[in-house]
Amino acid sequence: MTLNTFHFAGRGEMNVTLGIPRLREILMMASANIKTPSMDIPIKPNQEKNAEKLRLSLNRVTLADVLQYVNVKTQLVHRPQRAQKYELTFQFLPREAYSEDFCVKPKQIIKYLSKKYFSLLFRAIIKSNSTKAAVIEVGETQKEDSANDDKLDSGEAVAQKETANNDNDSSDDEQGEVDNDATGVKLKSRKMDENEYDDPDEAEEVNDANVDDDAADDEEDASASKNNENVDDDEEEEKLGKSDNITEKVMLNSMVENYVYDKKHYLWAKLTFNLDMKYKQPNISSIIKDLAEKSVVHQVDNIKRAIIYKGNNDEPTLKTDGINIVEMFKHNTILDLNRFYSNDIHAIARTYGIEAAARVIIQEVTNVFKVYGITVDRRHLSLIADYMTFDGTFQPLSRKGMEHSASPLQQMSFESCLQFLKNAAGMGCADELNSPSSRLMVGLPVRNGTGAFELLTKIC
Repeated sequence: MTLNTFHFAGRGEMNVTLGIPRLREILMMASANIKTPSMDIPIKPNQEKNAEKLRLSLNRVTLADVLQYVNVKTQLVHRPQRAQKYELTFQFLPREAYSEDFCVKPKQIIKYLSKKYFSLLFRAIIKSNSTKAAVIEVGETQKEDSANDDKLDSGEAVAQKETANNDNDSSDDEQGEVDNDATGVKLKSRKMDENEYDDPDEAEEVNDANVDDDAADDEEDASASKNNENVDDDEEEEKLGKSDNITEKVMLNSMVENYVYDKKHYLWAKLTFNLDMKYKQPNISSIIKDLAEKSVVHQVDNIKRAIIYKGNNDEPTLKTDGINIVEMFKHNTILDLNRFYSNDIHAIARTYGIEAAARVIIQEVTNVFKVYGITVDRRHLSLIADYMTFDGTFQPLSRKGMEHSASPLQQMSFESCLQFLKNAAGMGCADELNSPSSRLMVGLPVRNGTGAFELLTKIC
């Protein structure tokens, strides 16, 4: 139950979150940013070939996936000025090596390399030298400061005399400040004791959001390539045949000395550029490797990869690593969208409504326990799902979700009793004693089950 992820159906390229981490996502956090979002969509009969093409188009392709090796040569040149000359040779894998996994073609790779990657590479090289420039500026500032040391010496002598005169006067004030600080520390510790059950889920959600935002920023900077920007193969052939606009675009950069590529098979490209000696020598190989892993040649938004597996009754089913429901709607001739399923409860609620989201909660919790051979009565799970979605939104079973309860006594019975008590007293909240928890706290029977009615004995 404590394992984080399991390989899906024994396949290393697809992971699913199970165990305690998945239960926390569903029940404790009701997280909108889950670790491993996915979609499962059955494929319509006689559409296997089209489904395979769709699977290829959904796989994200980075430059590192199709790059075989990069050869880096350096040389010190003196004319027209001293500079470090770099010659980079990019060798790509042949089309046959990745045709079963990715939909991109060699021409698309060369086009992306020339129009997007090189500009990102030069930006990364200059950025790697920013620390050196900062050190130089600090050194210059120190020189300027040392020139004024004589002027500052006289001022420091006067300031020391004034400080000595004021030391005795301020000693009592300092003692008082120390006492105040000690009192403040005690008060702060008391507040911390009151809030000792701080909800870790909120912090986790913030951290997850920050990580996602950072990852999204990196992908945006590195990829800058969407599906709608991809040019059809015929149009690419026309452009590449009529004029060599790819080379012209690369040569516009002042650092570039020469650029050539394989115009027949599009399997290699060679870039030569000069780096001024005022920059320190960068680790080109490391920069190329890191940037190639982040540079996205082809991608469908929010989807990393897709596989086809045999689902119920050996029915072929498309499973994606990531969620883009709108994109799936475009392929209704291939996919049976009436049986669409996703483990992202918030996405289902936004698209299909809160009742569908409640059914997903039941199914996801069942899937977690099924792996370990544990059977939970569906009536118990339906009660949990209904309570988490009764107000039309997906709320967690935690203090954060309890904040929406209309019963102060029910809030206090769950967690952070003092905090809820202070809020209810300060705001003058009343409890109608309708919830089971509030009625039990004051010794009244619950108005559910056998407590929903009363038996009156006939008195003669």
